[in-house]
Amino acid sequence: MAQTAAYLVDHIIPRVPVRQWVLSLPIPLRYLLAAHPRLLTSILQVIHRTISTFLIKQA
Repeated sequence: MAQTAAYLVDHIIPRVPVRQWVLSLPIPLRYLLAAHPRLLTSILQVIHRTISTFLIKQA
């Protein structure tokens, strides 16, 4: 895994600022979403829209 990451940094990802977004959900919510995957789609759409709006405002 470390070698793959090093390769990506050295040869693939351009030398520009990169932001990584990490989504962490409480464990009970994870179980709920695992049992009802359609809910996950809706939640991810909201998260995507929120991050996109933030990035557009920053640009």
